[in-house]
Amino acid sequence: TTVNAMNLFGLKGRDAIKVADMLATAANTTTGEVQDFALALQMGGSVAKLAGLSMNETVTILEALAQAGINGSDAGTSLKSFFMQITRDTPKAKAAMAELNLEFFKQNGEMKSLPAIAANLKSSFGSLSKEQFLQKAGTIAGTDAIRTLWALYDTGPDKLNKLSAANEKQGTAAEVARKKNNNLRG
Repeated sequence: TTVNAMNLFGLKGRDAIKVADMLATAANTTTGEVQDFALALQMGGSVAKLAGLSMNETVTILEALAQAGINGSDAGTSLKSFFMQITRDTPKAKAAMAELNLEFFKQNGEMKSLPAIAANLKSSFGSLSKEQFLQKAGTIAGTDAIRTLWALYDTGPDKLNKLSAANEKQGTAAEVARKKNNNLRG
């Protein structure tokens, strides 16, 4: 799992412990397991990288999905669909985004940070009724990617920043291994 993630994001061998720690942290802070994050990266990681996300940003958005109860390949598929849908050039999606003043990309074409996107979603969708939310979100993101849009909206910028910061913590994988081996079964 670590090697696949490293290859996906072009990381070096010296980053192996950091990647293992990140995946262990993600599994410890959500209902997902490391295997769920591996499947999600397999399904959606390459499109996330293509969109410009780092390993940490990708794991962070997958954590937001896991906290919304969406794990494994479902999370990866929703993530992949999200990135593909927000770039759709359809009149309805463009009109809905313009009406909500919703922008996922900077002027230079780079994707905004996840917290910035979440903040934009909060301000754009915050005053809508549930029916309006579903209609606009469905028009913009489609039926599969609406789960990622919701996870970003629901998690919000502050919690995304906290998840991302926690993913940078070192020693998580070793701590998990130590705890698993410090019992009768281990």
